[in-house]
Amino acid sequence: MRAGSLRVVHLYPVEADVSNDHGNVRFLQRRGGLFGLDVQIVEHRIGDDEAQTLRRADIVLGGSGQRAEHPAIQSDLTRISRLVHDLAADGVPMLVVDGLYQLFGNDLRTPAGRRVPGIGVLDAQTVVGGIRLVGNIWVRTAFGDVVGYENTTVRPSSTPVRPRSAPC
Repeated sequence: MRAGSLRVVHLYPVEADVSNDHGNVRFLQRRGGLFGLDVQIVEHRIGDDEAQTLRRADIVLGGSGQRAEHPAIQSDLTRISRLVHDLAADGVPMLVVDGLYQLFGNDLRTPAGRRVPGIGVLDAQTVVGGIRLVGNIWVRTAFGDVVGYENTTVRPSSTPVRPRSAPC
């Protein structure tokens, strides 16, 4: 990060924005501005040159997409996975939720039992199906309390073994 700047890379802003994931981008933009940072938002879309979009990232964000979008996102994410792994190894923070979280893991299993490979940045597996969980959540973490809302049939499991990479 350049002094006084913050480069936010938003992965798949069109394909993975089912849950209004632009809110996380706007939040960082607003908060960074309040702290006097020059916040640059860089969007990485399917097929973009990752050397231009991901290099020099200070933080990487990614959200949720329709299941129909996952194959195209998965293909592009696989294409850029080496650079994403390098960023993680360099300690670049990444906030990926729902669909991108699933694809950042080792794999996800569909309700039909099909395995969809992820890129393995997080040592996690996701199983889709089962009883729908709906309601408010409150989780106490080492970083503070996280408050949110859940509406899902997805069951993530993880065994964080990589240094400095773990789901909160």
